[in-house]
Amino acid sequence: MTEKVGYSGVIARLTGKAFVALGFVLGIYGLTEGYDVIMRAGLGLLAAGVLASAYGLCRSTNP
Repeated sequence: MTEKVGYSGVIARLTGKAFVALGFVLGIYGLTEGYDVIMRAGLGLLAAGVLASAYGLCRSTNP
């Protein structure tokens, strides 16, 4: 009844959460200060964070 937990899934989910949080911070800063480059970087981090979280979810459910 014990299942093996894939550590790659756990690491990917934690990385995804960190990227999403940093993406929100950079996106809000870029919007308020008018920096287009920082806002785009924040959006890129958001996208990478969502993809990393989805990958981590797939890896942690299918070891």
